[in-house]
Amino acid sequence: MLKRGTTSGCQVWGAVGFRDVVTDSPEDRRWVARKFCDDLQAALTENPTLNAFVFFTNVELTSAEEDALIRAGKERGLGYVEVFTRKRLRLLLDNPAALRLPTQDLSVPMSESAWASFLEQFGSQLERLMLRQLEAVEQQLARLEFFKDCANPLSEAGVFVQLRQGRSPQEMEHFRILVQIMTIQSPDSSPTLCLTGRDGDPIWERGDEEGRIVGVKSRLWSRNPDGEIRAAVPSKQRRHPSPERLLGTLGDLDQRHLFVYITKPLLERIRGIGVQVNNYVLAFVGAESLVPIDTAPLIPWPDPLTDRERAVPWIELLLKADGPSLPSPAWPTKNWYLDFSLSTPPKLQTT
Repeated sequence: MLKRGTTSGCQVWGAVGFRDVVTDSPEDRRWVARKFCDDLQAALTENPTLNAFVFFTNVELTSAEEDALIRAGKERGLGYVEVFTRKRLRLLLDNPAALRLPTQDLSVPMSESAWASFLEQFGSQLERLMLRQLEAVEQQLARLEFFKDCANPLSEAGVFVQLRQGRSPQEMEHFRILVQIMTIQSPDSSPTLCLTGRDGDPIWERGDEEGRIVGVKSRLWSRNPDGEIRAAVPSKQRRHPSPERLLGTLGDLDQRHLFVYITKPLLERIRGIGVQVNNYVLAFVGAESLVPIDTAPLIPWPDPLTDRERAVPWIELLLKADGPSLPSPAWPTKNWYLDFSLSTPPKLQTT
């Protein structure tokens, strides 16, 4: 009977050679040798690239006989060969600290003291193993849910920032944010999604001065084809409904580049900046990983600006790339890029 499995990334096959009536006679030991060779041949015939083989038997062998079987396996090109005889199996089964097999599968009862000894030795390892398995399942479910949601039309989109600390409207002063989500292929058959936000009138949440927060006027539109999606509105919300005919689905944003611009004074006040679409955070980067470049966006700001507001300079935010450690401003940089094959965007919980 052949069994197969993997450990530490290595494929391991095993076989069992048990006799009904065992006396450890020379005939028993010769039978084990034939059974080992037959099972090894069957395993290599089915899997010629096999590298590890384990054999279990209830016949007790001499050390020389065990060594001969292991040597025979390695002469066939195997890197690892192990033989478990009756005495070795008995030691493993009788010692709870060495027992790594599921007792329910073996139908071997364990006393409370033996089980306590087993848990003391391996309990923390089992807990970590189960947590890793649960995390892997949750990650896989989240990825399946995301790919399902990729077929949904874009219903909302926005750019958001995290401030270093609470800022009053007076401290924030004038700011502007512009994000373009687009492909850079030529010709570009996909529309460019444009997201903007700027300082707006203060908003009172509790009707008093302490409850006043920074208002934001935001706008969302597309280019190629051109279309207004949501005009500038004062709101603390940065998400806006969008018509399907202009933007397509969430999955259409895969393999798109992001071009992110903010007014220069805002960089010192933020902990990070990100883009949210359909309750998924498609991108978020902390300020420590941003590289400012003195570059203004090519597209004009969609609303009128005063001379004072227009004088506040733009910067483009690039990303620090992996590379040699260089002092500012000589960091190697890279562009923002959405690639859904590399990771699953986190989904925001809705109430």
